[in-house]
Amino acid sequence: MGKKGDEYDQILKLLRSIQGEQLKHVVERVFQKVPTLASKIFEQIDQLPKTQRRNALVNEMVNKIKYFTENLDTSKELRMPTRATDYLKYINLLVVIQRSKAKTWRVYQFQNYKKPDDIEDLTLEVVGVESRYKLKSCLSKKGFASGIQTETDVNKIWFSVSYVKKSKNRENDKKKILKSKVLYLAYYPGESYLYVGGSRLPPELGEAFADSLGATGYIEIPLEGKHLDSLRQLRWNRDNIGKITAKKSLPPVQDRFSVFTQPESEEKDFPILDRVRTECQLDFRDLESVPHPEELTGKKMSIRLECNGNDVIGGFHDMVSVDMIRNNPVPRWILNLPTSGRNLVTLVSTMRKETDMELQSVLSTASTVRLPQRNPIS
Repeated sequence: MGKKGDEYDQILKLLRSIQGEQLKHVVERVFQKVPTLASKIFEQIDQLPKTQRRNALVNEMVNKIKYFTENLDTSKELRMPTRATDYLKYINLLVVIQRSKAKTWRVYQFQNYKKPDDIEDLTLEVVGVESRYKLKSCLSKKGFASGIQTETDVNKIWFSVSYVKKSKNRENDKKKILKSKVLYLAYYPGESYLYVGGSRLPPELGEAFADSLGATGYIEIPLEGKHLDSLRQLRWNRDNIGKITAKKSLPPVQDRFSVFTQPESEEKDFPILDRVRTECQLDFRDLESVPHPEELTGKKMSIRLECNGNDVIGGFHDMVSVDMIRNNPVPRWILNLPTSGRNLVTLVSTMRKETDMELQSVLSTASTVRLPQRNPIS
């Protein structure tokens, strides 16, 4: 990001990639501090033929951004950003939110986190603003200059974060921030989990985020996927084992466990995961007919089954329902997937009489050609 003209071109290109109502949403959010402006733009565009409206809306939005970046007194009076880079980064964040399923999100948990007593008295927007300032302050204390954008979306706060080591030249730091890598984070206020899209969480950023929440540190959870709400539901299921059952009908995925009251969403059977890996070790048995049984005695065979698809948990249960996987009883590792809270399931031998069958089920499943395809659940 260098010259202003380049930034305007990038904004124009980004806006042209956005379709339909999503584009109108971006216009409303970019001009949220001047809501009448968005309304006037829409009224003006609606008078044009339908085939011309989209391009006209894009061009009008770019023109308004140019106006605010060139008329600084007006921008400051209306509390609008004065730099084209700020508009570009914010629009990028809005696009990431709209296309969140295009990224793989990794899950991290904060240690010794305590939910603030007053958080339920605050609006999500207020918490978002406070979270931005706290994170920026904590990064600064660790010696980093940062650029942070935030956006609230139903029940979570989204972050775009870029930062560099502070130097004695503040202006140079700002220029370096514009060229530094942007990281995208999602956080549900009042909860101990952070979701990082498309990359791993750098230690300094993880520590700063933990500090901003009053936690003592963070750990990575072996869980990742493209569906944020499902990742969150999987962790909630694991944290509440014993309070729910791992049957076909799981608790509806709604925000009754969020600190913010939200409208109910459609119920779905299972959280969605696009990848599951199951590992186990089997003892070699019945070695009487083997030429050199002593070579295998006491040794184990390691098996790993890795499944990828648009709905792996639902696919496994579909396979059980059509007897592709033995269902009397259903292997416990399949039943427990919705409450495992992770992508990796390690099977171990126990005293349960079903243990052998469960271990063997991984071997038999591994020989299956492919999981049945299921349509993604939105």
